[in-house]
Amino acid sequence: MVCGARNLQPGDVVPYAPVGATLPGGITLERRKIRGEVSEGMLCSAAELNLGDDHSGILHLSPDTELGIDAASTLGLDDAVFDVDVTPNRADAMSVVGIARDLAARAGVAFTLPDADLETAGDPTATSASIVVEEPGRCTRFTARVLDVTPGPSPEWIARRLRLAGMRPISNIVDVTNYVMLERGQPLHAFDLDLLPGAGIVVRLAEPGSGSPLSTP
Repeated sequence: MVCGARNLQPGDVVPYAPVGATLPGGITLERRKIRGEVSEGMLCSAAELNLGDDHSGILHLSPDTELGIDAASTLGLDDAVFDVDVTPNRADAMSVVGIARDLAARAGVAFTLPDADLETAGDPTATSASIVVEEPGRCTRFTARVLDVTPGPSPEWIARRLRLAGMRPISNIVDVTNYVMLERGQPLHAFDLDLLPGAGIVVRLAEPGSGSPLSTP
């Protein structure tokens, strides 16, 4: 096995494609000489497995991953994905929860919406950020919460589910807003409070020369 990646250490658990395997791009691996040595297959990056854009190094799996098993099950690539065609008048069904509610009604079974378990600490959000809705007829509810978040990559299970839903993982902050939107049908937006010109958000109609109905006071 010959590999030129620099992000490997002894003991790393990584995906391996043997000779004869066909990668998502349609390339079928063959035995070949690399730097004078015969390479039997290849170790794969996220990009080579069509799991992301990162091709700078080999994709690392959890250290407790069972060796020798099919990588598809480890990476969640064997999940069943339903492609549902929802008509525009059924915005309530444009989410996992919305579809589950309809299916529960059709099957005559109980539907239970899981409660969100969120621990709070510190001052109330209203003490550090304000929300002003100038068009209550068009926006009946707009809520906010201030969180202390460290930007970084999302956990692999979130990134995997977003990819299966046709979305590209970007970062933990962006990904969680998209994840909740897909699950609950509720659009979310994340703002950096330190970068806002004012400590809050005004919801209004666009004004001449304005590019967005959302602005900061």
